[in-house]
Amino acid sequence: MMNLIKNKSKLLPAISFLCFIILAYSCKKLDLEKVHENIKTVKTYEEARILLKETYDLMKGVKGIEKDGDSLKNFYPYLLLTTALYSDEATLNGSDPSWQQFENRDIKPDNPVSTNIWFLGYKIIDNASIILRDVENFEEDSYDQDNIIGQAKAIWAFTHFLLMNLYGNIPLSTQPLIPGDYPEMADKAALYEVIIEYLGYSIDYLSEYNISDNIIINKNVAKALLARVYLYNEQYDSAYQKASDIIQSVKYSLCTDYHKAFTNDENTEIIWKLDYNNSNKNMLGYNCYPADSGGIFKYTPSKPQLKAFDESDTRKTYCINSIDTTYFISKYRGQSSGDFDIPVIRYSEILLIAAESLLKLGNSLSALGYYNEIRERAGLEPLTASGDLTIDTLLQERMCEFAYEGQRWFDINRCGKADEIISQYDYDFGEKNELWPIPQKAINENPNLYQNPGY
Repeated sequence: MMNLIKNKSKLLPAISFLCFIILAYSCKKLDLEKVHENIKTVKTYEEARILLKETYDLMKGVKGIEKDGDSLKNFYPYLLLTTALYSDEATLNGSDPSWQQFENRDIKPDNPVSTNIWFLGYKIIDNASIILRDVENFEEDSYDQDNIIGQAKAIWAFTHFLLMNLYGNIPLSTQPLIPGDYPEMADKAALYEVIIEYLGYSIDYLSEYNISDNIIINKNVAKALLARVYLYNEQYDSAYQKASDIIQSVKYSLCTDYHKAFTNDENTEIIWKLDYNNSNKNMLGYNCYPADSGGIFKYTPSKPQLKAFDESDTRKTYCINSIDTTYFISKYRGQSSGDFDIPVIRYSEILLIAAESLLKLGNSLSALGYYNEIRERAGLEPLTASGDLTIDTLLQERMCEFAYEGQRWFDINRCGKADEIISQYDYDFGEKNELWPIPQKAINENPNLYQNPGY
């Protein structure tokens, strides 16, 4: 009996090792889009900063202006383009079947663009989780520690927020994933609770020392993101309070001309942007400009977006341009160099968050003041009667102010207007289309995931 026990004790390590090899091989075979490659740690502040930079880069997209047929490696730029097609902002100038599904509001669970957004999103979340797990356990309490943790918490929260608003119930990933981890789906109430908690912690951790550095998440960026989250979650008191904090800080203001918020690197309107250069290129201008202007003209303005602008609206001539009678999206320049930055959140959004929150709280007169700041900057006559300000007029204003900035689809969907608006152009649009399908690849790899209704 003792010999048998001894033999078993010798066999156990071998069996465990064999099981690990089988598990590792299985995960490799599944090709988890490299989400599970993060079986690693960061042991120094320098390593944490490197991983944090990699995480920002993943959000921006990975090197190079993509040509047709190249691998899909963009997160935030693809999110802007797909939601523009899915809403009433843009149309596809071509017949690429993967992108056509977005314009047709008929996304298949195996759509490669949607799958790219999902897996890159969870890669970003996983990187942030590694940073939080390891840096929080560093013995030395320092400014570096707080700053890194604050940024990681905000990135973690913001990425969950974006994915939730596309797919609905999604996995809540609070720890770095390892092979064999299958996080369960969380509903929106649970997701909102943790997202708000993380952004609150982020505000506590971060300082305002880098207020002029709008490519890094600081305290005011976290406050601005939290104001947006509160608005979406219909917590209007809290949304207004966070927006008011930023307004009263007097650190931000509208640029005198709309275009300066995009063409002037140093301005008072951008709260947070994703920065690009010749090495890490923004592909939006390349995809939207005509061929004779250095682009491939793949995405064009929709008729509803063209009609949304008043003829005297100065935003129209910046966001949409034309050659003869051909209109093209001109908001993102740098079509050849790719060095044009993408704003994530601007001060104008804070003013409109304040306006919408106050309107919902029954204070339409004060809401009108914030709303008119946006109209007057656009060269439009202000509204004079508070009764003229409605959710519909606010949505119209946001459609013009944030054209091609990834806001339109989320706006009409969160306000319950998607079916009413999109069904005018797409008769097949229905309740099921208010959420995208969970990518089939993700469902195949995680038995705890389930498909959204109708797919």
